[in-house]
Amino acid sequence: MNSGIVPADKNLRKKFFIVLGLLVIAVFIILPYFNEYLEQIKQVSEENPGVAFKKSMFVLKATLGFVSFLL
Repeated sequence: MNSGIVPADKNLRKKFFIVLGLLVIAVFIILPYFNEYLEQIKQVSEENPGVAFKKSMFVLKATLGFVSFLL
């Protein structure tokens, strides 16, 4: 009797975990630089709010673009 359950594709599962692992490693490598950049924006905002706004919008667009790519 066939219950209708389809077995998982082992190659697809392997590729998924490889991509997920590389993504996690990339995030851990980029995260310190990202936090440093945000601190730089905070310092610049006291001197020149216009430049800080442009930099913060760049960070927002890059982050939203990355999340959109993942979805």
